[in-house]
Amino acid sequence: MQKIMIIFGLFFSLNTVAKNKIYKWVDAQGVVHYSKDKPENVPTSVVKIYKSKSTEPKNTEKDEKATTAQDDEKLTPEQQATKEYNEKERQRVQEVQNRENCKIAQKNLKTLQNAGRIQKTNPATGETFYVDNPERENMLALTKKRIQDLCQ
Repeated sequence: MQKIMIIFGLFFSLNTVAKNKIYKWVDAQGVVHYSKDKPENVPTSVVKIYKSKSTEPKNTEKDEKATTAQDDEKLTPEQQATKEYNEKERQRVQEVQNRENCKIAQKNLKTLQNAGRIQKTNPATGETFYVDNPERENMLALTKKRIQDLCQ
C-alpha cells in the first residue's frame, strides 16, 4: 500500500511540473520576455507548450540508392527510356554550363594576372576598396583551381 501511495505521489508531482505555465510579456522598450514567474503590473499572456513529435530519421544515401534501384526495376521500358534521356540531357546541360563557366574563369585569370590594381566593392556597405597582394594571390589560386575543375 505504501508503494502505491509513493507511486501516486510521484505521478502527481511530475504531472504538476509538466503543467508549469510560461508567461510572455513586452517591456517598456518593446522587448518580448518569457519566464515561469508572472511579473507584477504588466499584462501577460500564457504560452501554450506542446509536446514535440518524434521525427523519422532521414534516409541515408545507401537507402536512397537502394530505393532508386528498386524503382528502376518497376519502370516500364518507356519510362526507363525517358529516365535515361532526362539523365543524358541533364549531363549535356551541365557540360554546356561548365564550358561557359570555364571561359569566364579564364577571362578572370587573365584579368587578375594583367591588371595593376583590382578594385572590389563591399556588398554590405557599398564601399569600394583595392585588393592587397595576399588576397590577390588567393584569388589567383582559387581561379586556377576553378579552371582545373571546369576546363577538363
